Amino acid sequence: MNNVSSLDISNTLEFKELSNIVIKSICKRYQVKCLEDIENLGSDWFYSKGIDLRDDTNTTLEIDNKLRILLDKLKVKADFMQFPVNIRLYMPKPMKNSKLKEYNTDELHCDHWSGSPSDSTNCFLYIHKKFDSTYLAFYDFEEKDLEKVRSYRGSYLNAPKLEVKELKQINKTGILHLWNCQTPHKTVRIGPSCTVSIDFRLRSATKIFNEDLNKKEEVWIKSRMTSLGVYWIISDQIHTRMEEKIKSELELSKNYGTKYTNLRREYLKSHYNQENYIESP
Repeated sequence: MNNVSSLDISNTLEFKELSNIVIKSICKRYQVKCLEDIENLGSDWFYSKGIDLRDDTNTTLEIDNKLRILLDKLKVKADFMQFPVNIRLYMPKPMKNSKLKEYNTDELHCDHWSGSPSDSTNCFLYIHKKFDSTYLAFYDFEEKDLEKVRSYRGSYLNAPKLEVKELKQINKTGILHLWNCQTPHKTVRIGPSCTVSIDFRLRSATKIFNEDLNKKEEVWIKSRMTSLGVYWIISDQIHTRMEEKIKSELELSKNYGTKYTNLRREYLKSHYNQENYIESP
């Protein structure tokens, strides 16, 4: 049941621009000259910093602009895209006690198990990947386990046991993987080098999306990154400031009705201090 598509975009202008934006941001935030400096300082040093790279709004807006242009050129269609995207730097060694975490991505999992929409598409782009560094592994499973995969919700630690086989994938700088949310995968840590990636989800106005509109408001607004509000309408505009993105979002939200528009306003007020921005009339 292979639902993974892989595209090599390493030679595109958009990838080269994305790579430059991401690596420059990482080096600036960690106050190093290059990624090799982080590798030399080690995993413990890296984890001690506790930096969330998504907090740099200027960088996440740049990435968002480039990705929307790229996806359009690749003819990857969707109505909504996660914002901000996840910017990850994988070290050779995991964080201490990570095996005890409920949603440790080093464990075999499907993202909808932790609450992601089951109609969403995952996207994972290698920004910097050496041969001997961490990679994302995908797995096929037996059809008899399909209902287990679809219906389970909860901690990855308590997930159902599946009979799986690792899929052969190309994992190198510039590879973009796209897969259905219900595809099992996990992080595999190898070698001495670090891996840098960005990942995000896409979704469309499906039957499941319409059903989500009837869920409790907190499901849409409680968390900046894990609630349904993290999916923004895909716009064809370039946003250089957060005010511009929010204004565009509120205007486009009208196409999905009053209920959706009100949910967007509440999400923005909760996580982006939306009252300080210019509201769409």
